Amino acid sequence: MTVNHPRSGAPCKISPRGASMIMRKVRDQPRTTRQDLVNDLKRAGTTVSKKTISNTLLRHGLKSCSARKVPLLKPAHVQAHLKFANDHLDDPAEKWEKVMWSDETKIELFGLNSTRRVWRKKKDEYNPKNTIPTVKHGGGNIILWGCFSAKGTGRLYRIEGRMDGAMYREILANNLLPSVRALKMGRGWVFQHDNNRKHTARATKEWLRKKHIKVLEWPSQSPDLNPIENLWRELKVHIAQRQPRNLKHLEKCSFDDCAGNEGVAFEVSHPDFQVDEEMNLVARRDVMDSGTVMFIHGVNEHAEDMAQVDIVGAPPRSPQTLRVSH
Repeated sequence: MTVNHPRSGAPCKISPRGASMIMRKVRDQPRTTRQDLVNDLKRAGTTVSKKTISNTLLRHGLKSCSARKVPLLKPAHVQAHLKFANDHLDDPAEKWEKVMWSDETKIELFGLNSTRRVWRKKKDEYNPKNTIPTVKHGGGNIILWGCFSAKGTGRLYRIEGRMDGAMYREILANNLLPSVRALKMGRGWVFQHDNNRKHTARATKEWLRKKHIKVLEWPSQSPDLNPIENLWRELKVHIAQRQPRNLKHLEKCSFDDCAGNEGVAFEVSHPDFQVDEEMNLVARRDVMDSGTVMFIHGVNEHAEDMAQVDIVGAPPRSPQTLRVSH
């Protein structure tokens, strides 16, 4: 016969049934507030504080997080994503080692600084070291182009002015091809870029064809599938920590003391960008029982992004992972 002895510590203010109720509510409606849950429990006859709600959710492995921003997907985009996942689900790791990923990014002068927290005393709130400088219209930005593969990082290039198709092809000629040679990609390498009009222009396609560059077919509205987004995030965090004062200093931080506007290698401007066991390239496709298709890349806790779409009638499948390690 089993006997339940009194347990040490204060009893839980929320019964197992109440905990199940709020967990079900949060699972079905992730945007539910703590006050909503307090009100739900009160109507059920249990009075608790928002702190108790937080503790209960935390005990069940849930915490409040900022909702990830993902592209708005139309039905055609959803089907294209699903096709991409199915087409590449069983690809061997060797195939992904041959991919040269690329992208452009905008780095704001006071971008990530706005989210930084400081430890200070109440009276020290306006001490310069405890403040974040702000200017109207964000203080400006710079645009960068970069590329990398499982073999390492390629060149980083600052885009001056408005980029058109001709400028893009010049960037590829002066930065992509030297990066491929430097990383010793060998024969059979594949180039990835998104479906920006400058990338898919007839002249650009012809240039790529003449250079015998094979391009990875890429679904529209899918920046979350590109692992280079992890590198951009790391770069922006690194720059924010250095607190650039103006655009010139911002560029200097981006290139890490490499002068001029010529393309410079990521590994020169930011040594932490080596692709190693701590930052494998991951493209994972999980199809949940509910028919939800989820694409996740990256293992960096600050950079893991995902796009989630519901496919009506999609059959459940086991999670599989495509991992590319250096």
